Amino acid sequence: MTCQILSDILNAKVEVTESPQNAGAMGAAIVCAAGLNMIESVKQANSLVIVKSVYTPNPANKDIYDLQFGVFKNLYYNNKKSFNLLN
Repeated sequence: MTCQILSDILNAKVEVTESPQNAGAMGAAIVCAAGLNMIESVKQANSLVIVKSVYTPNPANKDIYDLQFGVFKNLYYNNKKSFNLLN
């Protein structure tokens, strides 16, 4: 659900890897492999990373999220001084 919301809000495809907990290590390994010329370039990483699921934006949700973000910005602006008092 969270990935679909992210995709809708960003209006971009979101891909979830098979092991997201290892994404940092995988990224470091790919950069090292490219630096050592073990792979042609970092762009070749697509063939090395296993994608478990793909989320595409749902255009029907865009207006809903845009409206809610507008409400959030108004609430934040109108309550900013009160929030500062809490900190």
